[in-house]
Amino acid sequence: MVTLRTSDGRPVPGQVLTDGGGWSITPTAPWREGDYSLVVDPELKDISGNALGAAFDATAGTIGTVQSALVLLIDIAP
Repeated sequence: MVTLRTSDGRPVPGQVLTDGGGWSITPTAPWREGDYSLVVDPELKDISGNALGAAFDATAGTIGTVQSALVLLIDIAP
């Protein structure tokens, strides 16, 4: 549900951990300088069932609509 990708779209091997209140992603190899994307599947839900595109307070009729993945751009500088 959460994927870290290189600038050319390849997945970065690693481990995603959560403690119930936050999360972290740790690549298998050390970070390298460059651009990365953190891609979050729109179906990811919190413990209450809230999703990125359909929170509990969503407008009537919007729940169940197809949402695009959330993509966060990350730049690792020296």
